[in-house]
Amino acid sequence: RGRAIRHVSMKILIVDDQALVRDALARVLVNLVPDATVFEAGEPQSAFQTLERESDLDLVLLDL
Repeated sequence: RGRAIRHVSMKILIVDDQALVRDALARVLVNLVPDATVFEAGEPQSAFQTLERESDLDLVLLDL
């Protein structure tokens, strides 16, 4: 049984072409890190745009 990380603010980008996978990962991450801001991108161009806007991301999860 995992423990939630408390009082941690993180900015996370999930890059995956499958919306169902992005949604599931986002839900898990928000449950683990309630103060997290999760961004999603379904294609590389969207990911690059997010990276330009949000240059201080803490974590990028990338499906190759």
